[in-house]
Amino acid sequence: MNLDISTQDGATVVTLLDRRLDAEGAPGLRSQIGALVDGGARRLVMDLSRLRFLDSSGLGALVSTLRRTGGAVALVLPPGENAVTDVIRITRMHRVFDIYPTVAEAIKRVADV
Repeated sequence: MNLDISTQDGATVVTLLDRRLDAEGAPGLRSQIGALVDGGARRLVMDLSRLRFLDSSGLGALVSTLRRTGGAVALVLPPGENAVTDVIRITRMHRVFDIYPTVAEAIKRVADV
């Protein structure tokens, strides 16, 4: 899983560079997020704006991230319907995750946690 990781206003911003988060990429994401959390990252913004496909394994990796941080995770998904937002909505994960249209808005959320 290819990620770009930066720190902005006390939040760790993880941008998924791959277009798919599936059974192949989920273990790598879990591993890399685990290393970030073990290194002290507690407020995460997961920028999913480049994703075009998300399956149950990828969704499980996102839920795992939420658990590891104690709930201080915000997702960035641009407005509009696509395969990723469909999966999030159908699985009702929009009730579990805070979802924002931009990284800046998501950073504000996790800064308050």
